[in-house]
Amino acid sequence: MAAGISGSTADFIKMAQTAGLDKAELQSFAMATIYYLVLPGHHSFHEVVTVLAAAGIVSYQPAPGVGDYAGPLTEGIRRSNGYKRLSGNYPGLLQPR
Repeated sequence: MAAGISGSTADFIKMAQTAGLDKAELQSFAMATIYYLVLPGHHSFHEVVTVLAAAGIVSYQPAPGVGDYAGPLTEGIRRSNGYKRLSGNYPGLLQPR
């Protein structure tokens, strides 16, 4: 796991709710939040959409082993020597569940 759920997403959505956005506007705002945080690699899709689902804005239920925290910023970690050593010493430890 590279990180936990996105506190930034929670802040953005709370701000939108406080501003009085209706359900359709919240869903559009949620899409903008996904684009803003996920596309440049600041967060994984799972980190962001888990928060949006908890807020009842989107439906998201990942299949077992599918919803993980991998993203563009974690790919370099997977290629690092430290990751390879840890994975070699503890097979299966770093595999998505």
